[in-house]
Amino acid sequence: MLAGHYDPMPEVVISDLGSQGALRRELEQCCADAGFRYVRVEDDDVYSAAVGRNRGAEAVKSDLLFFSDADCFGESDLFARLAKHANDIALGECFDQLVVLPAYHLTREVTEIVTAAESSERGDLLAQAMAAAVFGARNRVVEYVDPFSNFLLCRRDFFSFVGGYNESFRGHGSEDFEFLLRCAAESRQLPLPSGPARDRFSPVRNAFFSGRKPYAGFRRLGELMAYPAEAAGLRIAHLHHERSTNADKWYAEHDVRRARLKREAIPYLEQDGVALRYDWLKREKDALVVLGRGRAARDLVMPLRMCGYRLTPWVVKSSGSVDALAAAAASHDELIFVEPGLPSALLGAAPLQQLMADRTAWVISADVTPGEFIYRRYDRGELAFEGAGRFRACHSPEVEGTGEPGWLFEQLPLCTDTVGRAGALRLFAASSYASGKLQLALCRDDVEAQLARTRSSPFAGPAMLFARRFRKLLHNPTRFLADSRFRLLRALGGVFVGRPVRPQQEPQIRGSIALTATHGVVSATDGGIRTH
Repeated sequence: MLAGHYDPMPEVVISDLGSQGALRRELEQCCADAGFRYVRVEDDDVYSAAVGRNRGAEAVKSDLLFFSDADCFGESDLFARLAKHANDIALGECFDQLVVLPAYHLTREVTEIVTAAESSERGDLLAQAMAAAVFGARNRVVEYVDPFSNFLLCRRDFFSFVGGYNESFRGHGSEDFEFLLRCAAESRQLPLPSGPARDRFSPVRNAFFSGRKPYAGFRRLGELMAYPAEAAGLRIAHLHHERSTNADKWYAEHDVRRARLKREAIPYLEQDGVALRYDWLKREKDALVVLGRGRAARDLVMPLRMCGYRLTPWVVKSSGSVDALAAAAASHDELIFVEPGLPSALLGAAPLQQLMADRTAWVISADVTPGEFIYRRYDRGELAFEGAGRFRACHSPEVEGTGEPGWLFEQLPLCTDTVGRAGALRLFAASSYASGKLQLALCRDDVEAQLARTRSSPFAGPAMLFARRFRKLLHNPTRFLADSRFRLLRALGGVFVGRPVRPQQEPQIRGSIALTATHGVVSATDGGIRTH
């Protein structure tokens, strides 16, 4: 079905992860007949979408990557509109953006009509089905609509910057959620929700349709990330297929309870330096990064990934760990010292000086000019490269007058021919009126920015939270009790005022639609879907 479906048709790479025998030969022959590039991945373990996507991305050299599955299709002009949207959002200038598409999961009946139709008609049928599903109830034209998905457009250098998909995920679930969460944490274009690793408001549950949803959990973040694509009419349809949840190892080793997601995401979100370990792409060089505490110091070295470096962090807490650091550095090709936050006597230690004399070492240090950092590379103790990178402080879109601090690269820290690109490299998104309005429109006053504040005591955070919620109670008690975060208080309030608490129900929208094809018509009525 994919061959000839899109107009224009991009370069297609099929990543085959471990198929055997006749299936492998059939896939290889189909790719050859359709003009697709076939990438074979030798992997006999449980299927991992993360491994397949990483190996496929490594096999191409295009500036943009679009990730999709074999059972998902968009309208025939999807890539023409994607290219226009990428230009509209200046994706060529701001490299840390994602275009995340919502996924419309078609029912069995609609899938059969789409697959039986002529190839020239399928794009229109998909467009009609997804348009009808916007105001339709579940299990009519679509089983459900996922407001965000694992089908996305991104720049290849940003994919390299974040380290690709997490290959510790095998089986069904969570590799897409963790990847989107990591991308959002790096770009800081949107505030992270409370409990970002929690699974809340699934589109297949009635809680998704509740009128007052707090900004909590990774699904709410995904909704926010996918809203620009949805507003631009960019979406993708997931064809119905049977799922063997008992015999298939892919479903047997699922992550429905998100235990793996929490294990992988929480350290990254809470500990400085851990993000440098999140890298599953092939690199040409291996370097040990010696840095002090602080997110800003880590961000100064992250662009080296795009120069082919695999970065292993070593967070220095005191100058007494020089011997252990020297032992760790012996197993790496190069050393990278990020001076902001390091003990002043560290670089003068004899073991490290000897290591620097035997290998390549980077030293990233602050210049006397505010907001400027100097990158120096030493080859066996001799200065081989020196370049400056200019930075200025910026903030994510402000919510309630505050925002998370970040860095804006005004000049690349490395020469452009080494990095392979020119222009501004934006690590964090600068504050903008449009994105701020978008957040407030979607989340209303439920958005609460998770501020990176230095707490003076372990009681500072809970005290601020209690004070904020107490002010809300005094300002509007009715609204406070109605908030979905306080279900117990809402239940008690209903008892005192004599009004029972009624559970939220899914809205039922009646009506009919028709999808016309060469082989028949499907119509959605109050009694279900009929094919005639």
